[in-house]
Formats: sequence, C-alpha cells, structure tokens
Amino acid sequence: MGKKIINHDVIVLGVGGMGSSVCYHLAKRGLNVLGLEQFAIPHHKGSSHGETRVIRKAYFEHPDYVPLLSRSYELWGELEKESGQQIFNECGLVVYADKNSTVYRGISRSSKDYNLPLEEMGVREAITRWPVYKPDDRHSVLYEPDAGFIYSEKAILSFVNLARRSGATIKENQHVLRYDSNKQGVIVKTDTESFAAKKLVITAGAWSAYILEDLRIPFTLLRKNLSWHNAGSMHDIDNHMPCALFEVGEHLFYMFPMIDKKCVKIGKHTGGEVLQRPEQKQIVKPDQSYLEPLQNFIQSYLPEVSADYNDFVSCIYTNTPDGNFVIDIHPRDPNIIFACGFSGHGFKFASVIGEIMADLTVNGKSDLLKDFIKLRIFEKPDDNQTS
Repeated sequence: MGKKIINHDVIVLGVGGMGSSVCYHLAKRGLNVLGLEQFAIPHHKGSSHGETRVIRKAYFEHPDYVPLLSRSYELWGELEKESGQQIFNECGLVVYADKNSTVYRGISRSSKDYNLPLEEMGVREAITRWPVYKPDDRHSVLYEPDAGFIYSEKAILSFVNLARRSGATIKENQHVLRYDSNKQGVIVKTDTESFAAKKLVITAGAWSAYILEDLRIPFTLLRKNLSWHNAGSMHDIDNHMPCALFEVGEHLFYMFPMIDKKCVKIGKHTGGEVLQRPEQKQIVKPDQSYLEPLQNFIQSYLPEVSADYNDFVSCIYTNTPDGNFVIDIHPRDPNIIFACGFSGHGFKFASVIGEIMADLTVNGKSDLLKDFIKLRIFEKPDDNQTS
C-alpha cells in the first residue's frame, strides 16, 4: 500500500515566526491549511527564538519599510486581542549613535518622512533620564517612544493556536524529503507521508537557501549569539527602562530591559560567524569574537551589568547582499510562494508578512508588497556584510 496523500488548499513549509503567521492568516480566510515544521514548535535551532525581538518604526535600514511596520503594529494588536496574550511591550527604544552615521541619519529620515514620534537629545539629558546607560561624548541620542519588543515564542504559539482554532492542521517534527509541482498543484513528501495541495508556501528560514536553491539567491548564513547578564534593579522594565541600541565604532549592540526580575539580554547585531549549513549553528559556548567586544561594551557603557553571562543562545541571520527581504511568487511556478532572507531584522514584520503571503496565495498579488523586497538580481555577496 502506498503512502496516503491528503489534499489541502495550501501547505506551509516551515512554521517559525513567518510560517506561523502565514498559517494563521490563511486559516482565518477559510482555507484548508497544513503547516509542516521539521522541529518542535517553537524551537531553538533557527532564527525566531530567544524570548524577545525589538520592534520599531523609525527604520534606518530603508524608509520604505515604515508602511509595512505601521500595518505590522496593527496586526500585532489584533493578535493580542484574539489570543488574550501580551505580545507587544511598548517600552520604547533609545539609540546612541554618531550623528553622521547611517543609523542616526536613517532613523531621523524615516521619522521626518512619515511623521513618527522621535525625541532628539544630548548625552547629558539622556544620562539624566536613563542613568544606567553611560554613552560617551561621541554619541548623539534618539528616543522612539512607540518602539519596544515582541515576545517571539509567545507570538509563534499564539499564531499556531489561533490557526488551529480556525481549522488548520499543523504537524511538528516533519522531515521533508522533497516537493514536486505541476499544473494540478504540489505534492510534499516527508519521511512518513505525502501531502497534496493547490499551493505551497515556503517560509523555511535559513533552510530556504537550500529549498529554494534554484532561485540562486546568494544568501550568507551567520551565527549570532545572544546572552543574558545580571544587572542592577534599575534595569527592570517596571522602572520604565527602554530597549537600547548602541553604535560603538564598527559594532552595533542591542539590549533589552530586565523582564520578570531576571537578566538583561544583550546581543551584537554586527559581525557573526559564516555558516555553510544551518545545522552548524549549535555551539556549546559563545566564541571569543563575540565575548571580547561584548565584555568591552558592557564595561564601557553599562556599569550596572555583569560582563559575565548567565545564559546564551545562538541564532541565524539569513542575509541577502542588500540586507532586504525576498518575498514573491516563484517566477517559474505560480503554485509556489516564498518569503526568505530576513537578514536579522525580520521578526517584527512577521504579522504583516503573514498577511502579504496570504494575499499572494489567494489573489496572486498584494498591495503591501513593494518592489524593493521582491525577487531581484543580486550582485556577488560581501562576506563581511552583517546587515
């Protein structure tokens, strides 16, 4: 007897931050959805774990992201109402950067172009407001009150639970062997079953580099470390502490306030080790290329934070050469829709990416999908690009 083939409207391959949102949006529209995840939901082997992700609107990466962020904020609010969970903590974000840097000028430009709330201040005023941060005279300071963070694992579970409530089937620990597509639809084969559907949505994170190999997108996979550190009580979020972004020479560090009386979380957005395969992400302890700059940063700018870490995880940036996402319908197969290359700044968009992918699946287009994040021709990637 052959393996059973089950028919669905859409199969979603990869149920992390993006895929869980896609399942939710498609199921809400009444489609028969199957989500296939190769690990447990959620898991620590990709790019969507680590408790929290910064969300902000005054976007230095590209001002055209701001309309997507506005819609993303609305959809995160809807998810909170439907799930009864707090997903978004609007604690604010303070940025310490060189006034002539790409970061500072990009944030200022986005704020002006879209009339976003943004406070500009000197170092002395910033130290008075947030004395636990010790910027130096080279810094200029911006504060975005509408920014904050998303609880990443909680968001994924909320999307999955609501998708299932709307009729979606979501299967964990499914090792996909291959998929085939023809005029009738797609068939996805795992090591235990085969599944048929009219459409296939690929949201496979770092594994997209291999699943979508035929598109020849020159991804760079980077291992990124995040660590948790003991800190003084003033870092507690109950003391109205914002997230922080520090530009220190060529490095860009981010940190979160203390949540639930635990530790602060700190990471280095720049740098990272190049990986040949996503499975190489798992390591026993952070490498020295992360620890030394991190410890120097803490000792210089965070006097109430321990330079020794209590815990850490590693995740993966799936970088494109220009640092922008890639979302589109496959150019040679209209049954396949994909979203990938989120380059270390994608999770905050997960709510709206789900809506865009649902639009592409159902209507073949989305008014939210702009040309700069569609499939495009890339130049040869720069191995040092860190986005």
